[in-house]
Amino acid sequence: MDVKEYFADYTSFVDSVTAEVSKNDNVYLTRFHKLSEQLGGNYSRLDNAIAGLAGESGEVADLWKKVKYHSLAYDEETRNNFKKYAAYISITTSSIQYENDDVMKPVWGDDYSICCCVSATQTGKEMQ
Repeated sequence: MDVKEYFADYTSFVDSVTAEVSKNDNVYLTRFHKLSEQLGGNYSRLDNAIAGLAGESGEVADLWKKVKYHSLAYDEETRNNFKKYAAYISITTSSIQYENDDVMKPVWGDDYSICCCVSATQTGKEMQ
């Protein structure tokens, strides 16, 4: 098989497994406008956020790989980069919950948990 035949076969395969919206600008633009309408005009913001999350995830995975396998020091700068990633994910997804031990310990003691609704419970004594 020569290069042209190989490329033709590959192109045919990719075309067979690719959605029409990914192959046709008119279909894509129609879909874009429909999604933007459904999202109240916020399609661009959501698209940017998703691309940002994917990019940040790749960066933090690469950083962790360097700590594990390439002797990157787990120093203050590295920890701050992980903190920045956690803050970014927290802000963009509203999915990470935090607690403040200085506030919680006087009320709940050392043995407390934060549950799904960000309400404290006594570990082993209460449940939601």
